[in-house]
Amino acid sequence: MSTTITGKLNKSARTHEGADYTIFFINIGTQIYDKRASEKVWTNYEVALFAKGGQVQFYTDSLIEGAIVSVSGSGLILRPDENGVYEPKLELQDSKLEYVHSGQQSPQSAPQQPQRPYNSQQQPQQPQKPTPPPMGTFEQPQEQPPF
Repeated sequence: MSTTITGKLNKSARTHEGADYTIFFINIGTQIYDKRASEKVWTNYEVALFAKGGQVQFYTDSLIEGAIVSVSGSGLILRPDENGVYEPKLELQDSKLEYVHSGQQSPQSAPQQPQRPYNSQQQPQQPQKPTPPPMGTFEQPQEQPPF
């Protein structure tokens, strides 16, 4: 089941660089009113977003303090605080950035991976279809080769 979370970043993303990728860690907090307890409560989410190529600069520029983000993933895992000081966090699994608005640019969807393979220089051309003869003309049948 897919999960989508939208919220405001209180801090810029933390990063970790790998060989050919960068991981961006963001935390999103949402506040809702708990009718049973008659008070507002926070739910904290932790999200890891993997980026490579042109995505890295986009994420660096966009995942800043104050940005509004929408992320989706395949599910949530509850992670209690090891020291028992903080409330548990929900980790979003297989995360994808769906939308971001950082205030410095117009709202946009996150860039996707390149559409063509890295090793291709140009798109292959489609074969041209033969042009049919104009109407009212008669073509001589071509001889079939013997089998």
